[in-house]
Amino acid sequence: MTKYIKIRGARVNNLKNVNLDIPINKITCFYGPSGSGKTSLAFHTLFAESKRRFLNSFPTYLKFFSERPAPVDVDSIHPVLPVFGLPQINPVVGTRSTAADIMHLTELFQSFFYNFSKEFCPIHKKEFLIQTFDEFLKKKLSSTVDDIFYIFIKKNDFIDLFNDRPFPTRSTSGQKITSINDFNETDDFWEVSRFKKKQLGKIESKISEFIKKEVDLYIVSESSFKLEKLNFNKNLRVCVTENCHQLGHNQVSALNFSPYNAIGACENCSGFGETLDWDEDKLFDPNKTINENGILFLNYKRFDGHLSVLKRELKKNKISLDTPIGKLPKAFWNILYEGQASYPGFNSFFSYLEARRYKMNVRIFIRNIQKNSLCAECGGTRLSKVIDNYYFESKLEYSLPSLMKGTINEVLAHLVAVQQTSILDKDSKVALKKMIKILETAQKIGLGHLLLLRKSKTVS
Repeated sequence: MTKYIKIRGARVNNLKNVNLDIPINKITCFYGPSGSGKTSLAFHTLFAESKRRFLNSFPTYLKFFSERPAPVDVDSIHPVLPVFGLPQINPVVGTRSTAADIMHLTELFQSFFYNFSKEFCPIHKKEFLIQTFDEFLKKKLSSTVDDIFYIFIKKNDFIDLFNDRPFPTRSTSGQKITSINDFNETDDFWEVSRFKKKQLGKIESKISEFIKKEVDLYIVSESSFKLEKLNFNKNLRVCVTENCHQLGHNQVSALNFSPYNAIGACENCSGFGETLDWDEDKLFDPNKTINENGILFLNYKRFDGHLSVLKRELKKNKISLDTPIGKLPKAFWNILYEGQASYPGFNSFFSYLEARRYKMNVRIFIRNIQKNSLCAECGGTRLSKVIDNYYFESKLEYSLPSLMKGTINEVLAHLVAVQQTSILDKDSKVALKKMIKILETAQKIGLGHLLLLRKSKTVS
């Protein structure tokens, strides 16, 4: 039985008649400095010859459509075994991708939080609930008033939508109200209900059909005779805490939990988690003076003509040209960035460059004087603020943005604790188990220290 793959006289690229025996059924590593022939031996010799002979075994009509490697420059390889190759490449394209994206956790978290999380009041940590009409009135009506309240709708709404109902008992005009009248068909507003404050718990059931059809409702009390429109929204979600005016979000979809679309992405960084800011180290040297060409930005050919103009304006303001830039007064920085007289200022130069980003050379120039900074709005999570207060658990330990800021070890520990201590339905158990399995695999291969938000391009 053959125990070795025997390579004789390999002369591919920079290999010079290399002879080598590679043991079968063992792991063999090629190592050495760049250019020593590792790739030439593994891929361009052993892999290429195996692929060539494999394709040559195809019938002629199949070989016609196959791209076959040229014969390898080697005296002999025996035996030539089936082989597959995994080239060392970086599949990451762009700067948006993170470790969570590569592990397909981003979309799993997105689906999990959309389906199983609830929004809580950021102040009182109570779940936002659909506001009832009774709760709406309770917050609206003065706590000291204990008189009779009347609810009206417009005459035309009553006739158009409820013409099968008997005429009401009372009505009022649309002018200044001085009293609640017995029903008069010519009045603009017709009564649909009346109540005292102690009866608040029963009002919604009495006028539910008006609320369902979204008819405009108006209220007036006997003490004020002031007709006021009730701007009640039957879909509004509110905090149940008394005197709390925080409101929940009504139009949240699965897209709000994803950074890969305009709905869910942070508006400040457009879902990248980082912003590009002008790099002060590329604009000026704080240790040099202006006469020592410390204003680096104005050393570029396109803007160097403005340096003499800046010096003239600084002299007018009695600002020294021989003091290190880092020690110059605030007035200098205002002139440098905002401009003065015939000197435009850095901000004008930046606007000029941004307006010409369609030119490749301008884009390259801009990128060379910018730096990446963590997005101040989303903290790198790439997500919009809309979902900041959506939590899966009543303990409110983690929202999706806060979960994404953790390491693989931290997130795994939290999800395992949720799995063990929370009451879960069948669907949430399945989703949770899938995420835990991926995190456990990542942990076992030594990736537990990685942040989920670690940029893929920075991972070796």
